[in-house]
Amino acid sequence: MKKALSVASAVLFAVLFPFCMVSSSFSVKNFYFGFHSFTFIYIRYFIIIAVMFTLTYLNRENKLLLNKYVPAAITVVSICAYVDYFITFRYLYNYGYLLWLGVVFSVTNTAVFLSATIFVKDDYPAFYKRFWSAYLVMYILIIYVSFIRNPDFQELSVNMQIGNGTIKFFKAVFNDPMHNLYTSLICFGNIFILLPAPFIIYSFKRPPIAVCVITGILLPVLFEGYQYVFKCGNVDIDDILLNFAGFLLGLASAEIIYSKKLKPSH
Repeated sequence: MKKALSVASAVLFAVLFPFCMVSSSFSVKNFYFGFHSFTFIYIRYFIIIAVMFTLTYLNRENKLLLNKYVPAAITVVSICAYVDYFITFRYLYNYGYLLWLGVVFSVTNTAVFLSATIFVKDDYPAFYKRFWSAYLVMYILIIYVSFIRNPDFQELSVNMQIGNGTIKFFKAVFNDPMHNLYTSLICFGNIFILLPAPFIIYSFKRPPIAVCVITGILLPVLFEGYQYVFKCGNVDIDDILLNFAGFLLGLASAEIIYSKKLKPSH
C-alpha cells in the first residue's frame, strides 16, 4: 500500500509539475493562454503553491524525481518558451503572455524549491545545484523580456525622484489588490525579479558577500542604463531600489541556506 501511494504521488508530481509551469491563465474552453478574473488568478496561484509544495514533500526521498526529472522538466519548458518567443511567435511573442508565464513558472518552482529546502535531507546540495542551473535557462529569458527592450522603439520616461515612480503605486495595490493585478505585478515584480539571482550565483560558487552586494547594485543600474541609452523604457530610480531590495532578500535567503544545508562540513 505504501509503495502504491509513493508511485502515485510520483506520477502525480511528474504530470502536474510541467502543467503548472505553463498554466498561465490557461483556458480550458479555448485551449490558449488567455486572461481570467483577478480572483481566479489569485486562487490558481494559491492552489499551485499548495499542491506542488505538498507533492514535493511526499516525494522528498525520491532522488530520481527531484534531482533528475525536475531540472529536465524545467529545461524542456524553458526551451519551448524560447522556441515560441523567438521562432514560432504563437503565444509568447505577446509580451503579456510571456510575462504571466514567467510569473506562474516562478510560482510553481518556488513551491517546489521551498518544500525541498525544508524537507529534503539527503543529497540536498545536488538538488540545489541542478535546480538552479536549470532555472537559469528560463531566468535569462525572463530578464531579457523584462529589461532588454527594442532600441528601435523610441519611447522613454525618466524618474529620478525616490518615491515618485513605481513605489507610489503600492498604495493603489494595497487599497484594492483584487482590481490592481497588473499594478501589483509591476510593483512586486520589481522586487522579485532579481531575487533568484543570488541563488543562481551560489549554485556555481559562493563568492564573498561584498562581491554579491556590488553585483546586486550593478545589475539594475545596467538594466536601467540600457533603457536610458537606447531610449526604450521607463528609467526609474524606484525600480533600481526595488530590484536591489529583492536581490538583498535573495542574498540573505541564499546565505541562510548555504550555512544550514550547503556549507561543507570541515
